[in-house]
Amino acid sequence: MSVGIGQPISHRIEHLLSGVRAQVAIKIFGDDLNTLRTLADQTRAAMEGIPGVADLQVEQQVLVPQLHISVNRAAAARVGFTPAALTDAMETATKGKVVGQVLDGLKVFDITLTLDGHHRSDPAKSCGWSRRPARSCCCAMSPR
Repeated sequence: MSVGIGQPISHRIEHLLSGVRAQVAIKIFGDDLNTLRTLADQTRAAMEGIPGVADLQVEQQVLVPQLHISVNRAAAARVGFTPAALTDAMETATKGKVVGQVLDGLKVFDITLTLDGHHRSDPAKSCGWSRRPARSCCCAMSPR
């Protein structure tokens, strides 16, 4: 066993590097979030009975919505799109893209092109992108 004694600033740097503010932390790594949650709950249950353990907690992990795009290259080519153009259009539609600026005296405001919130939350269902060819989709950008 080794004991480390340091200054408050060194402790803060260690917290920043490790990502944990606790004095003792158990990190579990993996690809499947559900499995990681199960293991975290099992670890917490095993540690709850240990004398001296205080403020035991599991860090909450938030699921980030993802949109997976598979481009039918032949169908895209028939209507004049490249896979890169389609994925760029999808990125612009969901994340937004600054397309210009408005000047108001000394203030500068970006003009952002994006879908509204309803369509961004589920673009495949609201625009029918899985069913329509790209040129008829309400959200597709045509190549120049």
